[in-house]
Amino acid sequence: MAIDIGYLLEKGRRQSPASKLKQRLEYLWQSCTGEVTEQSDLFQLTFATENLKD
Repeated sequence: MAIDIGYLLEKGRRQSPASKLKQRLEYLWQSCTGEVTEQSDLFQLTFATENLKD
């Protein structure tokens, strides 16, 4: 999550209003708090891959 926050901060600094931070924050919130089964197939695959790595 810290990597995502750092990315958002840097994107906001470089692109300001064009960075669409609100949409990106909403996506990040949904991906961290929502049910995995309600996420996209790509998200579920990434989630499974990350868990297998751990």
